Amino acid sequence: MLKLDLVTIIGTVINLLILYVLMRKFLFGRVDKILAQRQKSIDEQFQKASDATAAAKAQQEKLTQLEAETRRKQADLLKEAAEKADAEYQSIVREAGEKAKTMQAAAEDEIQKKRDDMMKQAEKEVAQLAVEAADRITAKQTGPDVDSRLYDEFIRETGEKD
Repeated sequence: MLKLDLVTIIGTVINLLILYVLMRKFLFGRVDKILAQRQKSIDEQFQKASDATAAAKAQQEKLTQLEAETRRKQADLLKEAAEKADAEYQSIVREAGEKAKTMQAAAEDEIQKKRDDMMKQAEKEVAQLAVEAADRITAKQTGPDVDSRLYDEFIRETGEKD
C-alpha cells in the first residue's frame, strides 16, 4: 500500500519548491523576456502601421487637393483658350467683313466706271451717227431751216433715250 511519510512529503514539497524556483529563474524569466520582446516588437509594428496609415491618408488628401487644383487650372486654361479662340474668330470675321466691304466698294466703283465709259462710248456713237445722219441729210438738203430742224430732232431723240 501506499505509505505516507512525513519526510517523503516534505522532500517532495521541497523538491517542488526548488523546481519551481529554478524553473522561474531559468525558464520562465527567459520566456517572459522573449514574450516581452515579442510584445514590444508587435507594438512597434502596430505603431509603424498606424503611422504609415496616417501618412498614407495625409498623402491621399494632398493628392486629392492637387487633383482638384489641377482640374481647376485645367478648366481655367480651357476657358482662357476658348476665349482667345473666340476673340481670334471674331477678329477674323471682322477682317473678312471689312475686306468684303472693301472689295464690294471697289467692284461698285469698277462697275460705275465701266457704266460711265459705256455711256461715253454710246454718246460718242450717237454723236457720230448724228453727224453721219446730218451729213447725209445735208448732202440732200442744205440751208438754215433744215439745219435747225435737224438739230431740234437730234436733241429730242437724245433727250428721250436718257
